[in-house]
This record gives sequence, structure tokens and C-alpha cells, in this order.
Amino acid sequence: MKLVVLNSRFHAEKCVGCKTCAHVCPTMAYTLPRERPAERFKIAPCAAQCPMENDIEGFISFIGQKRYPEAYHLLLKTNPFPGITGRVCHHPCEQSCNRMELDEGISIQALERFVSDRARQEGYEGLKPRTLQREKVAVIGSGPAGLSCAYFLARAGYRVTVFESAGQIGGLLRFGIPEYRLPEAVLDWEIEKLRFLKVKFQPRRQFGKNLQLTDLKDFAALFLATGFQKSHLPVITGETSPGVFPALDFLKKVNSGQAVRLGKKAAVIGGGNAAMDAARAARRLGCEPVILYRRTSEEMTAFPDERQELKREGIEFHPLVIPKRIIVEKGQIRQIECLRSRLGKEGRDGRRIPVPIPDSEFILDVDNVILAVGAGPDFSGFPASWKFKKSGLIADSAGATRRQGTFAGGDVATAAGTVSGAIASGKKGAMAIRRFLKEEAVKRNGLHPETVHFEELNPDYFYPAPKISPRHLDAGEAIQSFAEVRFGYTEGEAQGEAQRCLGCAAPPQYHEEDCRGCTNCEQRCPASAISIERREQPVWVGVDPGEFNAGEILEICTRAKVHPQQIVCYCTNTTAGEIAAAILKGAHTPEAISRMTGARTGCTVLCIQSILKLLKASGQTLAPAPTHQVYATINTLWDVKETTKGKYASQGYHFEEDRELLEGTYKKE
Repeated sequence: MKLVVLNSRFHAEKCVGCKTCAHVCPTMAYTLPRERPAERFKIAPCAAQCPMENDIEGFISFIGQKRYPEAYHLLLKTNPFPGITGRVCHHPCEQSCNRMELDEGISIQALERFVSDRARQEGYEGLKPRTLQREKVAVIGSGPAGLSCAYFLARAGYRVTVFESAGQIGGLLRFGIPEYRLPEAVLDWEIEKLRFLKVKFQPRRQFGKNLQLTDLKDFAALFLATGFQKSHLPVITGETSPGVFPALDFLKKVNSGQAVRLGKKAAVIGGGNAAMDAARAARRLGCEPVILYRRTSEEMTAFPDERQELKREGIEFHPLVIPKRIIVEKGQIRQIECLRSRLGKEGRDGRRIPVPIPDSEFILDVDNVILAVGAGPDFSGFPASWKFKKSGLIADSAGATRRQGTFAGGDVATAAGTVSGAIASGKKGAMAIRRFLKEEAVKRNGLHPETVHFEELNPDYFYPAPKISPRHLDAGEAIQSFAEVRFGYTEGEAQGEAQRCLGCAAPPQYHEEDCRGCTNCEQRCPASAISIERREQPVWVGVDPGEFNAGEILEICTRAKVHPQQIVCYCTNTTAGEIAAAILKGAHTPEAISRMTGARTGCTVLCIQSILKLLKASGQTLAPAPTHQVYATINTLWDVKETTKGKYASQGYHFEEDRELLEGTYKKE
């Protein structure tokens, strides 16, 4: 028997989530956190960059455990539309992944899509309201911000009505993003969540026209999310000619199924996501688009993934080009005249300003021109008393405007220009409306969780593993239709990618009753988040071999080729006989043996080798724990193959004689 006088103490506020303690703990007193959200004091860099504040490490952990419904519902707490963001988010989380310091970052967006696709296939139910409120809230606009606000308000029990100027719900998601990026069936399924929450929709109601403030008098609060509806037009001669399409109008027609006639070649002017979508949509309509951009590809505001898709689909790109004049003959576009440019000094936005190069004019033959140089809000019909700025409504960081009870979000208030940013803005607006209706003050402590960086982690238990990138539809096949270009993960692919996650910032679970005070965790913790202290009440552990039949213990030890009196763990003076007795008492894993006998299976190869052999000799089939370092059993004198014996016989090795000598020793005992 052994008296355990020490115990580890876990300081969660210091933990960086590297799980070193779980790898080296011989008793599994430290284990992976299974439930999410886990209590944490720091944040992973991926989560720190997520506009929606998703528990990224948490939902990936659930995937790794094959707990897909839990992963989905964890996402729904912060992001109502993972099937959408799993396809069209600009995923800044991935650019901040700590795993990039080891090999390649995690495909977080693809894992988010996997969870959502599985939920859609298996029919997982959404989250229901916790309580019902009496107040009604109006949401103007059914893009990502409006739908997000409606979702979070409805989940909180408020009665929400969404008003939309178009004939279908979805806003930018339906009319601005092509089907090959966001299938209509996925969007419809996501919107169905809101109907499940009893959200009402009123299409063909445009604010300022057939929807006035007087129509909204029964609503306790108003959320404006009308987005950017007006395309900016560049100063270029011929911009109003027939055959010139603003990108938003072009995409809306394409996504609505309207016939759009394009000639053989079209010039797409711009370098944002709308330009990428317009060019790729035109390609699928049988046109040969060419993108004209006044800066280089590095300065494009389009997402890197979209720029890569241009190359895959063979779309022509002309950088450092400034369109000057659209040449029209007999009412038909024939050419576009351009100037070469170079990059000058940095502008206010931090990007270098394109400067025209004198006498560098050149002409391209084109049949159409698509203008994708940005968009802005349309405030026609809005009350003149409301406060506007060039980029949208004036609102604070929570979305509150200067009009009592009126809030705004999405592009019309933030000009964020991303789907995930709009969803986050809608969520903030919903929270602000709830505070307004409950007359609660904003609670701010000014503190932000500290981000965990790679150099703070202990990399000893991180192993290289290739990134599993989502597969794509063949480029030649992709341009023939509007079928979705990127494929989702199979379950095996999702499991493989989820296992690559380092789990940054998520503290382990600590089971104090299983600690035997070995100090492994304290010695190896890179964040000094564990200390060793004396127990208030020491405990006795151990197994007395005398309680069992000596023959049974000798039989296990003989099969393992160790003597019952041989010390297995020198730190605790534990013998092979004690280990065999623990096995007979029901300890069938190294961790269970450690808890029962106090032996330390996580320190060196020496201890664990004998314990593994004793377990194997007793007929146990061992499965490695999910986080523990597991050593393969090392070959001994009794395991040497006959071919190996023959190979070294000429060098003076005496395998048989040595084995007979050791076995004779056992028999004498």
C-alpha cells in the first residue's frame, strides 16, 4: 500500500488548452473537455477572428466525437445559418489558425458545412424559443442581417415580422450569390428555421413606398437591414449604353432565372466579389468574360478563394487597367478603350492608388460590359428626418440609430460587405433590441479574452497531418451549368480534418479524485497552469497480491516474462505482482492500474512496457485513450523471430541459452 500525500491543482485562468496534461497524466485525472461550451478564460485565434463568435474549437471537438447534432446546435447558438456560411463565408478564422505554424490550418468552413449538410440530410430540429414575449418587432429586409436579427429575436420569444421588397425572401443571399456557390435548396432550408420559430414574412413590401412608418405603429422596435441596392457607376463614357449591366442587376436577373443575352465576349470592370460572381456567371451563360482591374490581383477585395476559382475556370484577367470609354456603333457595344496604370502612393484605405500611364491606350473587342465597382444604399422614400451618411444610416456599434426604438444592421449600417459580418450585425441588433425592450443598460467591463498563440503551446504531442481540402467539380464541367462547384466532406474526411484541430484555449476536465500526485502534469505544463500541493487528507492506494491466488499472479507474470517481485515502477516501488493483482481485481487499462496501485504509466518507457505486457498476458485487448501517449510493446528475448536468431548467431549471440537461463530462474522461484 502507498500513501498519496500530493495532489495537483488546476488553474484554469492560465490554461492555453494544449492538453499536455491529458497526454502525460497516468491516471487520466486530466481528460479532454467533452461538453461545450467549455468554461475558458482565453480564446483560440480562430474564434477571436470569427465575426459571429462561433465556438469553433467546440463544434470541431463534437465532430471528432461523432456527436453531430450537438455540433449543429452549438453552432446555432451563435450562427443561425451554418449551411450558408459553410459555403460563402470569407472564413478569417482559417487565416489565424495556430495549426499553420505546424503545417496547414484547419478547413473550418468545410467542417461547418459538413455539420449543416448532415443536419439537413438527417432532419435535425432547430432551437425553440425559451420563453414567449408580448412585444412585436419589425425587420425591414430579408438579407443575412435581417434574417439573423429575426432569428435571434424569435429564439428569445419575440413575435417578429420580416418585410421584403422583392417577391422572395433572401435578399443578397438569393439574388446576389449565384447558385453554384449557394444552392437555392440550401437557402430555402435555412430560411425554414425562421418559420419553425413562427417568424412571419411579408414579401413585396418596400419601405418608403407601400410600407410606411405608420404601418409599423404596432411594433415595439424596428430593425432596418435594407442592404446596398444601388450599383455605383464609374465615370466612363458610354456607361448607360444598351448592353451595359450593373453587376447587382445582372446577378439578380441570372439568379431569378430571367433570360440574359450576352454576346461572345464581356468586359467585367471591378475587383470585388461581385465582379468574380458576375464573371463566373457570364462564363456559364456561354460568354467569354475578361476582368479589367485597375490594381493588381494582390490588391483585389475579392476573397482569395474566388480569385483561385477564376484561374480554375480559365477566366481572363487584365490587371493594372483603367477603362476609359465604351465604344458603341449602331446601338451595339463593339469595343472598350482602356489605359494602362501603375500603383502610386497609398490612399486612405491603405491601398496604393492606381495612376494612369500617359499614351498607354489600347482597345479590346467586347459585346457587353458588366460594371462591378461597388454599391451603396438606396434611401429614396426614407423619412428626411433620419440621419444618413454616404455609406448608410448613422448607428452606434450595437446598431441603435438616433431614432428611438429604431436599429440598423448589415451593409446599410456597417458597410462590412461580407455575409458573416452581416449575420453578426443582425445578432448585435437583436441583442440591442432586447436590451431596449427590457430597459436594460449595456453591460461592458472593457475586458477581452486573451488570444492563445502557437508559441504558448507545448507542441510535443502535435503530429504532422496533411490538410484535407474539399473536392471540386471538374472545371470543364463546372462552366457548363450552375451546379455547386465545391463538394462537402464525407464523414471520413470530416473526421480526419477534425482530428487535426489543436483545441487551443479549451481547458481539460480535471477529476481530482483520480490524481495520484505524480507531478507529470506540473512538470510539463507550458503555461504553469498546474501546481502540486499537499492533500488535506492523504489517501492510501494499492493492491495486496496476498489477497489472490499466488498461482494466478505467477501465471500472468510468467506469460509476460517478468518476475512477480520485479519492480515495474521505481518511482512508487510497485512490483509486477501488484500489477497482476490489480488486473485480477478489474483494472484493465494502464490508467486504471495507475489509479489502483499508484504506479506511474506516463513517465518513461520502462514502466509502461511491463504494464502493457502484463495486460496483454492477462488477455486484455488495449485501445489507446484519445489523448494519451501510447508506446508500442518492445520486442524481448522471447519475441525474437527465428530469422533474426539465425542472422546474428555467427556474432556470438546466445538467444536460446539466455532464454533457458531466465526461464530456469522462474521455475526455481
